[in-house]
Amino acid sequence: IEGQLYLSEIDLMLNSAESAQERTIKILEEAHLSEQIWLEARTQYVLGRICNIQKHYAEAIKYFQQALAIFDSTGMRLEYGRTLQAYSEILLQYAQNSESHEQNLARLDEARQIFQDCHAYLDLQEIEKILTPLKAQKTLATTNQSKQERRAH
Repeated sequence: IEGQLYLSEIDLMLNSAESAQERTIKILEEAHLSEQIWLEARTQYVLGRICNIQKHYAEAIKYFQQALAIFDSTGMRLEYGRTLQAYSEILLQYAQNSESHEQNLARLDEARQIFQDCHAYLDLQEIEKILTPLKAQKTLATTNQSKQERRAH
């Protein structure tokens, strides 16, 4: 079953999301029936990525949340971090206010810390590419706000 999941990820990389989704849904059913909880969570993560690419964001969020719950309860920290990163990236696109934006930055920081703790250097490099411009934007916004407040006084 695990090999089939890798094939789904290859399909996804080759821009064949529909094929990947069909295969991955079947894998999810098999993983559930065989009570392979870690594979079920990993499959939900892949389905979340597929739905994200297909712009089915609500579904992607649902799959990521399910995977996060399982990875958290089973102590699969690296997989939890990867899923948390993907989940946070989607939510950042839809952050309606600065508070939800801050929560998602905190989630990304948590994922970064997990990657650092797990010595997952490629994951760490990838998340730094995401976090660096976001933190720079935050610093710029804070600086501009401070300047405006000083001008108002």
